[in-house]
Amino acid sequence: MVHPQENGRGTHAEGCITRERKYHRWTVLCLQRSLNNSFLRDRVPNIGSHNKDKYRYFACLLRARFDEHKNEKDMVKATQLLREAEEEFWHGQHPQPYIFPESPGGTSYERYECYKVPEWCLDDWHPSEKAMYPDYFAKREQWKKLRRESWEREVKQLQEETPVGGPRTEALPPARKQGDLPPLWWHIVTRPRERPM
Repeated sequence: MVHPQENGRGTHAEGCITRERKYHRWTVLCLQRSLNNSFLRDRVPNIGSHNKDKYRYFACLLRARFDEHKNEKDMVKATQLLREAEEEFWHGQHPQPYIFPESPGGTSYERYECYKVPEWCLDDWHPSEKAMYPDYFAKREQWKKLRRESWEREVKQLQEETPVGGPRTEALPPARKQGDLPPLWWHIVTRPRERPM
């Protein structure tokens, strides 16, 4: 029987977990999924209908190893176990792991960057073309007006908050007032299409 303060998975106080514990739990789940997907596939060759039982056997052994330490309270020991598991994954992974084509390092990653049309090209559209998308162009005119009004303030904020030796990262500073816009917000709002049509 489930206690009234429990939700079947754990106590009601589970919502009060620290950020470090949530990150640790997320990292462990990602590692377990990675091990399950890549590491086990190398141990069981030709996974098909005839080798599913071997795959499930090794998957259950792997899950038992994770479940053995799932209630570990000592974060130092839990972090050490996580580090050892990551090293085991690193040493046991395939020398040429499968990378999805659109992912970083994949064959199609950023392939269509050259086809992305800059936003300013929409200024050259004929009025009949703009009439096909009245909502977008009405909103775009509001954005352009807001950009003209906020530009001086954005540049001033960037100049004030840029270190003496120049920026060290590409990160832009956030907006400083409630309801205000961050510097160079225009590039986020009007980013080009991801793929050519």
